[in-house]
Amino acid sequence: MRKIVAWILVVLWCLVIFYFSAEDRSDSHQRSKEISQIVNKVIERVLDSESVALGLNKSMEHYIRKASHVVEYFILTIFVFNAFILSKIRCHKRYMLSFLIPIVYASFDELHQSYVPGRGPMIKDVFIDGIGVLLGLFFCYVIFSNRKAIRGIVSRRRMT
Repeated sequence: MRKIVAWILVVLWCLVIFYFSAEDRSDSHQRSKEISQIVNKVIERVLDSESVALGLNKSMEHYIRKASHVVEYFILTIFVFNAFILSKIRCHKRYMLSFLIPIVYASFDELHQSYVPGRGPMIKDVFIDGIGVLLGLFFCYVIFSNRKAIRGIVSRRRMT
């Protein structure tokens, strides 16, 4: 049952990515603009300077859009990796497939964007998605290779 749930999470997350990619340019731009305004307000409060936040405003949207690519594919990679663990796929094959599947999906997602009004495929975005994939694999490697130590910490906390 856990294996089925893990694969359902992979499919659902792919649908989330597809949904965001299917937004036309103006809707996507508006979402990025709203997020950048929130980030600017936080910067303004932390730095106590409105001029610094205003100067960052124009480039902030671009970086938020690219960071969202990294986060989307970081999460997808973790879901795929977990599904392969539960499917009992061997170690090296698990890492290779957990890299290839999100990268192939990112490529198809960019192709999908060529059919969305105001958007188009950008190979650069596949490379940015790849950063998220690599970070996700690194995260999985750290967690998986230290799982005995993590279990020990968790079990000690339960005892106290």
